Parts: sequence; structure tokens; C-alpha cells
Amino acid sequence: MFPPYTPLELQQSLSQRDFHVRAQCLARLPGVDELDDSAESYCIFFFEHDSPHTFSESGPHQMWNMGPAYFSHFPNHHYFVRVYRPLATGFALLNRQDTFVSAPDWKTIPWQRHPKCSLDQLLDLILFMPTIFEQTDQVVPLEATLSRRYRAQQLLQDCLSLEGHFGAWLQFAVRPTEGYPAPYWEEELTSPGGFIPFSNSYSFRDGNTGLTFLYYWMAQILLHQCIESLHRAIFQPVIDAYPNMWPDLPPDLQIDISRYQHGRVFAADICRGLDSVLDNTVQPDMLITPMTVAIDLYREINATSQDGLMEIMWLDNFRSRLVEKGQHVAGVLQRQRWAEVASF
Repeated sequence: MFPPYTPLELQQSLSQRDFHVRAQCLARLPGVDELDDSAESYCIFFFEHDSPHTFSESGPHQMWNMGPAYFSHFPNHHYFVRVYRPLATGFALLNRQDTFVSAPDWKTIPWQRHPKCSLDQLLDLILFMPTIFEQTDQVVPLEATLSRRYRAQQLLQDCLSLEGHFGAWLQFAVRPTEGYPAPYWEEELTSPGGFIPFSNSYSFRDGNTGLTFLYYWMAQILLHQCIESLHRAIFQPVIDAYPNMWPDLPPDLQIDISRYQHGRVFAADICRGLDSVLDNTVQPDMLITPMTVAIDLYREINATSQDGLMEIMWLDNFRSRLVEKGQHVAGVLQRQRWAEVASF
């Protein structure tokens, strides 16, 4: 019933603007004669990533046509929140293109009957980033003119405003809860990935908290890279303002750029948390985006300084463990009997 597990490919061609996926909600309803502990009723979401040219009626156009209100009830809401939106967000980030799920209605209407968790609130913020990245990629290659500098300053202002919202989110996310004074803590290294280039690993108070912080650290890497790029563009001497070629920035844009050059710290945070989250999830695909952002950063470091090779090797090994976990989950599900409840 289930094909062999393969990790999703979230970096696609430029012609594919939104995340395409076919999905089913399947229910397991045990018979009355099932007496063992596994005889439980539950739902799963089975999905396959497909090409935009393969299934013309599926993917983002179908999702968009259904409208956000369609995803305010079970099981549609749970599919949108737990599967589609996190993956679509990762797809938009890695491809640096906006997505329809960033629209205000798609951030509010599906939650009319459900409270938002910390990850939902974080994704609301992250979904501002793809459009900023897309505009940044249009501005930075332009000739150094006053117009380009002004546009870069506007985008930098957007980034710094978003940074403030991330700070407010983090203050809320790290608050102690009953039995847990902190959302995560350091543990002795237990990773099976061979030589480990990190001082320790992280454990989280629960799997969802772990996934949330992986996405937070991932977002900081990408946002800080964007801030650095815009800052560099702003300080390029412009050709149409001689002799006043250098910028005179307002106080709110006079930043210490060294604060945004610690992407390697966030990448290490991601790596230190990956195994813990993988051990506690049945959705290994949710780890692909933070894993990809971390390995892309280490490859960039390695290309310029010959450093980061051990981290790259460790992440390659982690990807193998992710595939093994996906295959294990698929094998468990394969042994069950399922009935289709909904399709998307």
C-alpha cells in the first residue's frame, strides 16, 4: 500500500512556485476482536510530493481553491497545520519565493476553532521571510544607485522589524512550564553518527518543542544572511550621488553587523537538536528544511575556508538516519489496515 520512503525534495526549479503534494487522510479502525495494545483508532496523513506538471488538479491550486475556511475542521485543519503548511513554508524559504499560505486569511481562518501552538505562531513570522528574500534577490544584483540603496534600506527595515517580532516570540517560547524550567537542555552526546563535531546535544521537553526550536534557529540563519547582504548593498558607493556616495542612515538602521555573523552557532544548535527530535517524531520530513539550511551553511563555509567538513559529514550521516526512520514508520503503517477519510 505504501511505496518505499524517500525524503522530500524541497529545492525545485524556478518554474515551481508553490509546494505540490497529493495527500490522503487514512483511518485505522480496529475490529472488536483486537485486544492487544496496538488496537487503537487513529488517523494518519499519507502524502507524496509531485511535479506541478504531473497532477494538474492537485497541489497548491487545489489547496488555494478550497480556501482557508475549508481547513478549519478536522481532519482538514490537522492536515493543513501539521503537514502542508510547515512543508510549504520550508519550500518557500529554500526557493526564496512567496507562497499563498503567507496571506493573512491563511494565517487566521484555519484557526477559528483551534488555538495556535508556539510552532504555529513561529511559522506566522517565518512566512514573512520568503517575499523579503525574493525582493532582496531582485535588488542586490542591480547597479549601485540611490534607488537601489533606498530599496535595500526599506528591506533592511523590514528585516529588523521582523527580528523584533522573533525576539518577542522567543521570550514567550522559553518560559518555564510545569516540570520543565527550560524548553531544552544539554545532554551527553549519544548520536550514532560517528565522529561528532559538537560539544554536546540537546534534549527537549517534547517533540513539538524540539521541532519548533529547529525552525527558529533555521530562520535566524536565513534572516541574518539576508540582513548581511542588504547591509553590504547599502554601503556600496553609489554612482549617481557623487560626491556624497556613502549612506547617511537613520538611527534605526545603524546596526552592528557583527551581531548577524553567527550563523554557524545557529547551525550547530540545529545539529545538536536533530537526533533528539528525530527520535521523538513520526514525521521525519519535517526535519528536512532545517537540516538543509544547516548543511548549506557549512558547505558555504567549506567553499571559502576549507572548514566545516566534519559538520557536513555528520549531516550526511544524519540524513541516512532520517531515511531509516522514515522507512521504519512506513513499515509499521504497512502492517495496518486503513480506510480513506479524505483526500487533498
